Amino acid sequence: MGVAVLIVWALRTRLDESPRWSENKGRHEEANKIVEKWENAVLKEGKVLPEPEKVEVVEQHSKISELFSKNLRTRTIMMLIFQFFQSGIFYGFVVLAPSFLLAKGISLVNTLLFSIIIDTGFIAGSVFNYFIIDRVERVSQAQIIE
Repeated sequence: MGVAVLIVWALRTRLDESPRWSENKGRHEEANKIVEKWENAVLKEGKVLPEPEKVEVVEQHSKISELFSKNLRTRTIMMLIFQFFQSGIFYGFVVLAPSFLLAKGISLVNTLLFSIIIDTGFIAGSVFNYFIIDRVERVSQAQIIE
């Protein structure tokens, strides 16, 4: 996983900052340069840019207490439970599996082999998800709140 982290760290330096983040931080000039770079890349491909939609900009600040409001309470609790099981149970299993296998009398070599298979499956699953994640229908924030 350390090698994968180094690869991701190196690749992320080639990514542009989010224009939305730059706008929120008051870096309007930087945000405009990033968007212009993307637009120029689209124009170089011979595509036509769509007309921008007129939107009303509303300054909105959220509070943590809103996560437990009537509309979002069940989703918040579900995500807390999900994060517990994802982090605590999965990673706990990966860390403790070699100890359990050794306690059952399986040799150290086979125990490490099983651990490598588990870790490889995690990496392969993550790569697989990278390619299909955008095909899954996403629900807009407006639909979630309503």
